[in-house]
Amino acid sequence: MSRSPILLLFGFLLCAHEAQAISCDRQLKLEAVHRPLVVVVDAASSGRFLGPAFKRRGCRILHVQSAPVLAKWAAKSLDTRPFEANVIHRSSLADTVREIRSRESGSGLIVVPGAETGVELAEELNAFLRLPTGNDPASWERRKDKFEMNVALNAAGLRTARQTRVTRVEDALEFAKKVGFPIVVKPSNSSGGNLVFIADSAEEVGRALEGIIGMVNGDGRISNDAVIQEHLEGVEYAVNGASSNGIAIVTDVIRYEKERIPGFGNTYKSDTLTALDREIESAIGYVKRALPALGFLNGAFHFEVKVDRLLGPALVELNARPCGGGLPQWTSVATGQDYFDIVAQSYLDRTAFQSLPQIYTRHKFM
Repeated sequence: MSRSPILLLFGFLLCAHEAQAISCDRQLKLEAVHRPLVVVVDAASSGRFLGPAFKRRGCRILHVQSAPVLAKWAAKSLDTRPFEANVIHRSSLADTVREIRSRESGSGLIVVPGAETGVELAEELNAFLRLPTGNDPASWERRKDKFEMNVALNAAGLRTARQTRVTRVEDALEFAKKVGFPIVVKPSNSSGGNLVFIADSAEEVGRALEGIIGMVNGDGRISNDAVIQEHLEGVEYAVNGASSNGIAIVTDVIRYEKERIPGFGNTYKSDTLTALDREIESAIGYVKRALPALGFLNGAFHFEVKVDRLLGPALVELNARPCGGGLPQWTSVATGQDYFDIVAQSYLDRTAFQSLPQIYTRHKFM
């Protein structure tokens, strides 16, 4: 029995539709296989928004926790829910790499730090895996150690605070005689202003060192020494952005307003996204010269810089990860640019990233 031409046409279209659906399904599966795997180390503080930014750009995302137990502040803000899995690093770099490799599909691998607690492990993973999106492994201490970063910038001809590294009160006081009080006393490796003291006397220096040496710092590690620096005068700014293969974009500059607490240090009063002026431009210029001196080529950066109107800018510290405190979310609103998407672009699409404005524009006052 012959079929009508209409039924034959309907059957042909149905088969064609099914074939197209199968083809699309296969294509989606193929694309899923070939998406790069992005590893975020410690998605805490503002770093918890990095994974979703990569995911929106079609990447698979995996979380690595830098230690079984994180510092309290990091554990409190850690969010691993958006990730495929959470790999807990337990001191063996080879074991952690094996876990990562077991989930990689051969489509590429990117490792980024989310929070300060994850910076060192992210550096180690990038070096071990020899990833092109990492930073210079030979100079990683310049990006983590508060003393070494100043040494590197001083050698590059940039203004820095006079400093020394100590384990004894006597050595700190000897330094104070040379530069005068107040002096800054802080761990060589920490974050978020943790255990940073401003000392005006020998007694305060002693108390500060007692609170640092042998104590657990903000990264959850024991501090074996302390960095002593002259107290810099001027206005303090946070200069934030991202770099891709040495090309840096500054996404925002925030002016800090702080209140001095005698015998302790500073507490934050307010943060203001600044419009560009000569002082801000000098801070940005300083940061762009500092990045190559610190071996920083790729990823998010958060500099803190003090600008003296007579002497110019000087480093407070570099943090090789996104700015914390929720600041990137509201600066993204004020500038009209999604900070976390810019960071993702710096890894995934360098051509598009390098075509972005290298300095932000403030559209809203915040």
